[in-house]
Parts: sequence; structure tokens; C-alpha cells
Amino acid sequence: MKNILQDMDSKELENDVLEALYPETQILENNEVWSEQRCHVCGETFPDKQTKQIHMRETHSGSFICSVCGKTFSQRSGLSHHLPMHSDVKSFHCNVCGKAFRQRSGLTHHKQTHSEVKSFSCEICGKLFAQRSGVIHHKSTHLAIKSFSCVVCGKSFAQRSGLAHHKNTHVKKMNLISK
Repeated sequence: MKNILQDMDSKELENDVLEALYPETQILENNEVWSEQRCHVCGETFPDKQTKQIHMRETHSGSFICSVCGKTFSQRSGLSHHLPMHSDVKSFHCNVCGKAFRQRSGLTHHKQTHSEVKSFSCEICGKLFAQRSGVIHHKSTHLAIKSFSCVVCGKSFAQRSGLAHHKNTHVKKMNLISK
């Protein structure tokens, strides 16, 4: 053992000892031990403890809580953006078709449906869409699975919107009968 220790450079020996004592750390060139500051929630690493504490407070504290559903937000702006989801008020209207949305982001996303540029196509029928989500939603019309059934007549639809449109036929018939 003594021969092995004599053969090793004193700096190498010191580094080996430090690494054995602090396996979760990195030994720097000047033999300083640098302990990695890792967030236990998301795994992000930080150069020092103070930066990690700021991250924890701002990102994972969940200090802003929705009084309706209990969802937590690390920033007030996140809660403010979330709250309209619980409201029936739809303040953002499409200037093309009039459809209303609770949040500006919903309107922004919707406006793409009116775009002339339709670069997403259905591989089955070739129908074009402005958004990838439109193609994904549309593809269900080609499937045999029809999960949405009319409680009045039993007719089934692949999409909720198809059922909603169909229900209007029963409402119109009821209006004609009542007149």
C-alpha cells in the first residue's frame, strides 16, 4: 500500500480522497469542492445555492392558488391567465366569423383557421387545414369509432361537433311541431 501511495502524485491522491468523500461533487483544478445545486423538483442545476433558492421560490412555490379548482401557480400572471377558464364570459371575438373565446390565446389559435395558407392535409381524403390540430381532429371522421351518440334517435358521430350540429335537427322538428 505504501508503494502505491508513493507512486501517486500528491495532487492525484488528494483528488481521489476528495472524490471518495464527496462523490456527488466535482473537484476543481485548485482542489476546491464544487457541490452542484440541483432542483429536486425539475432537475435543473444552478451555479450556487442562492440562485437555486430564487428558482424554487419563483418556479415551484405555488403561492398563487386558484380559488375555483385549487390549481397552483408560481406567479400571479399564471393565475390571472388561468382564471378566465372558469368564467362564462367570452370577451375575445373573431372579427371574421364572430366566434367568442375566454382567452386571447384561444382567439389567436382560432384565427389560423381562417388563413388562406393551408399546409396540413389529411392523408386519407386530401382535405387541407391551416393547423396540424385540424387534421388530427378531422381524421376521426374517417374512423369507424363513433363515440358521440344522440339520446333522441341513437345516431352516432365521430366528433362532438357533429352531434351538436345533429341535435339542431331535433330542435327544429320540435319547433315545427309546437307551431
